Amino acid sequence: MHSAPIVVGVAPGQPAEVAPEFDPDLHSAISEILRGSTVDWTTRWLAGGPAQELTRIAEEVDAQMIVVPLASSHEPAPSNPEDSKGGDR
Repeated sequence: MHSAPIVVGVAPGQPAEVAPEFDPDLHSAISEILRGSTVDWTTRWLAGGPAQELTRIAEEVDAQMIVVPLASSHEPAPSNPEDSKGGDR
């Protein structure tokens, strides 16, 4: 059996890149938070403009909600919104 990485081109004529693996620590954290819930969730690697790709995938899977984490944060959001408010903002 032969396998090869998934290659995603950004645009014609631009170099392609190998699709990265979804961060296993973040995947585990999400799994733990949603354990026992009825929430169906998946991760996807998309290439293209963010607004267009999010719209396309939402329509494709008939999503009621899409959650997009901050690129620099792998910590779950506080369960109490009051915990995320800064004192001097």
